[in-house]
Amino acid sequence: MNFRKATLGDFRALNTLLFESQRMHANALPELFSISRTVIPYPDYQTMIHGSNFHIIVAEEHGKLIGYSITELTVTSSGIGRSSSRAAYMYYLGVDTSHQKSGIGRKLFEEVKKWAIQNKAKTIHLNVWSFNQNAVAFYNRLGMKEIGKLMAYELH
Repeated sequence: MNFRKATLGDFRALNTLLFESQRMHANALPELFSISRTVIPYPDYQTMIHGSNFHIIVAEEHGKLIGYSITELTVTSSGIGRSSSRAAYMYYLGVDTSHQKSGIGRKLFEEVKKWAIQNKAKTIHLNVWSFNQNAVAFYNRLGMKEIGKLMAYELH
C-alpha cells in the first residue's frame, strides 16, 4: 500500500470513493445532501490540488485508490469572545468499504497530523454527522473530542 499526495489524474477515482460517503449522507439527511457522482467539481478540485492551503492524500493499492483525506489549513480570526487560531480542517477522510477496519483510516489521519504540525496548526477540526456512529467511534478512538453540536429546527 502506498500513501501519496493526490494529483489531477486522481479526479475520477477520488470522486468515485467520495460518492460512497455522499450516498450514505444523502440517504440519512436528504434535506442537506444530494446524490451526485461528482462530489467535488473539477474546477474546485484543481484549486485544491494547486492551493497551498489544501492537503489531499490518497491511499492506493495495486494502482487503485482505496482511501483519501482532504484537509485545509485555516486561520480563524479573533472576534467577540474568540481568539485567532491556526487549524487544519479535515473535510473528508474515507476508506473504500472493502478495505475498512484495516488501519488505512488511522494511517491517513497520521498523515494529516504530520502535515498539520508542519504547517503550525494547533488543532485538527472536522464535522461528523450524528447518524454516522461508525465515524464517531473511529474519531473517538483516534483521540478526537467533541467540542460542540450543530443543531437544527425543522420548519414546516
